[in-house]
Amino acid sequence: MDSQYKALLSLPAVRFAPFLAAGMMFAYYFGDIALWLLTAAAVTAAALAVKKNKFTLCVFGLAVGLLLMTLHIKFYCEPVLSYAGKTVRAEFTVGEILEYSENGVEFSGKMNLGGLSANVRLSGERRVEEGYFAEATIELDLPDEEYLTRNLAKGILLSGNITEYHLVKPQDNVFTFIRNIRRELFASLCRYVCGESRETASAILFGNDQNLPQTLSEQIKISGTAHYTAASGTHFAILAAVILQFIPTRKRKTKALFSIMTAAGAVVFFGATASVMRASAMFIISAAAPLFRRKSETLNTLCLAVSVILVISPGAVLDAGFAMSVLGVFGVGVIGPKISGKLNEFLPEKAKFLSAAVSAITSSFCALVCTAPVSIAVFKGVSLCAVITSLLIAPFMSVGMMFMIFLGIFDSGILAVPVDFSMKAILAIVKFFGNLRGMFISLDFDGAWVLAALCAILLTAAAFGSMKTFRRCAEGTAVLSLASMLISLYTANSRSEIRFVGNYYTNAAVFIQGREAVVFVSGNGTGLADDISRCMREHGAVKISVLAAFETDLSGALSIKELTDMVETEDIFTSETALQVLDIDCAKSSEKITEFSVNGKTVSSAPVGDSGANSDIVLYHGTSRKNVCSAGLGIFFVNPGRKLPENAVNIRINRDFCVELDSQELNVTVIGEN
Repeated sequence: MDSQYKALLSLPAVRFAPFLAAGMMFAYYFGDIALWLLTAAAVTAAALAVKKNKFTLCVFGLAVGLLLMTLHIKFYCEPVLSYAGKTVRAEFTVGEILEYSENGVEFSGKMNLGGLSANVRLSGERRVEEGYFAEATIELDLPDEEYLTRNLAKGILLSGNITEYHLVKPQDNVFTFIRNIRRELFASLCRYVCGESRETASAILFGNDQNLPQTLSEQIKISGTAHYTAASGTHFAILAAVILQFIPTRKRKTKALFSIMTAAGAVVFFGATASVMRASAMFIISAAAPLFRRKSETLNTLCLAVSVILVISPGAVLDAGFAMSVLGVFGVGVIGPKISGKLNEFLPEKAKFLSAAVSAITSSFCALVCTAPVSIAVFKGVSLCAVITSLLIAPFMSVGMMFMIFLGIFDSGILAVPVDFSMKAILAIVKFFGNLRGMFISLDFDGAWVLAALCAILLTAAAFGSMKTFRRCAEGTAVLSLASMLISLYTANSRSEIRFVGNYYTNAAVFIQGREAVVFVSGNGTGLADDISRCMREHGAVKISVLAAFETDLSGALSIKELTDMVETEDIFTSETALQVLDIDCAKSSEKITEFSVNGKTVSSAPVGDSGANSDIVLYHGTSRKNVCSAGLGIFFVNPGRKLPENAVNIRINRDFCVELDSQELNVTVIGEN
């Protein structure tokens, strides 16, 4: 490692930030011993400070992280959670609109609970918009863990149902002004761009991915382009490039001031998520450097931004989007240039013109490797398409965002043409790679994220080390990556189990045998398409050999249609109603089938309380309070407090529950009359 790299890694922020984050995560997950470790870290930091040891800041960062997270949980999270089960009359400001429905609207709202500013997920019958101020009577409770796990980064620890509105009015301030600009831009988009192009633009340019069709949403995940639907540093860079190009280059201070203003306004425009705050903080630090006659360095700027955000909002350390944003910048902006520089040294003189392509591919690959530990831990896999799709989509996204801003300013339909063209190009890329389900590598085996983390560490060592270290670490990264791939393929091909998914109205058993699956839907099947597809993706299955949905109604049929659009399906057994909607040759009407067999295990569906269902596995549905289960194994999806027989399991409590199948061959038999 040369002196330049040593100087970079010895910077205070670079030593402090990683250990600050580590201390916070340890305090959250191992709170029982956090105080003991805090004491040890504080004493060690003091001793090292006396000796002026170079590791003083590292240990100090660990101690600060442990302290801040412990205080955050004790004096913020616990007092807010104490309001669960209470009814309050409170004022709040409407934040992000989460979902519109026939019954009202669901949104995040900022409110005051006992002197603490809390971000609560609220639902009410009255239609409100972002930025509205309101006063209402609210019944507070813990959020449903299935749909809203505790996320300290967003501060949403409670959910609330608004029983009575007392006051609702729009707010008039600078935040409302910027939101109105965003709303006008979106209105211009809706006027001139239609269909999937509009939905794609809404997701990529505005970060509104809630309204994406499930089929397209799944294709985005498989193609590895999901990070484009969340506002990040890329959005900031493009937005700034468009705005700052009108300022002469010689006016450096003016450019710096406009950059700072752009970053601050973009936080309101894109939403104050952890990843947006990270991008904004980095942008402001980089922009402010010329004002103080300093040179901005990516790693130092990144660590400064992370330190500031985590000190202000300790919960951000647990946000997967924030972690992937930070690691992505580290891969693209820190590791990528150094690795590509060393790779370009191997190019012969006649091939030097390829150096730009090598740099682009290398940076994208480094981002994939650095974010892989989080991606694997959260999404159970990585997309092998991500490197290619990121390179292909980036220029079209730049064109789309640039002309989207001009479209909002001039409101001219001609400016919508390049926006529509760029979105159609992005759609073509996403659909092509998104249909290659085999390119999403399921990495759900134990220790997968550890192997990925080791790859990221080796890649970092390769970037900062000598050429000899580079070769050794590159070989190690290749070996670990190959080992992960082989373990993944073996795990997926040898898998033989049943996984369960469901919602309030219906549920399904997904029988996974190698790379194929048999899906048995109990109930009408409404809203199960995304859950079933995700279950298959995370566990390496790429095709449905048999789909049985005997009780499907019209709404359920639409969900089944979405599923068959997302996943290749060979044979479908369903109701006559669903058959008309599906209009697929492989679909057959089967109203009276009573039992289903996979690998010798019989499976059936029955109402809760039915004592006559005695298959090996029975999926119970309905609202009866009876606790009868005559099956070998009963599968229920009921409230967590419900007491069930010993031979039953509540998959609403244990979402990772699965049943191992004995046979290694996929044998499917439908029992009953057609």
